[in-house]
Amino acid sequence: HGTSAETHETLAAAMKQYIGARFDRTAGSLTAQDCYEIINAATNNAQAADKYRDVIDQCESARYAAVQAHIDSAKVDDVIKLIRRIEKKSKK
Repeated sequence: HGTSAETHETLAAAMKQYIGARFDRTAGSLTAQDCYEIINAATNNAQAADKYRDVIDQCESARYAAVQAHIDSAKVDDVIKLIRRIEKKSKK
């Protein structure tokens, strides 16, 4: 089992990797804000884009927080649902 910080880092990296692969961007250089802008432009769904950005922000800030936030299966399910919405609405 990895640490909570590793789990957060892995989830944020996976979310950026998805955006990079889906929208032909370099995942390693994407920020949470970049992901927001890409998703919003592709789907015209600011709400989904905002949620996606928030999850990445939470994951990234949890790496440095004294008290680790917990990633549970509900958060992972939320990310999966967001990706499905992006896929459905994406113009590409």
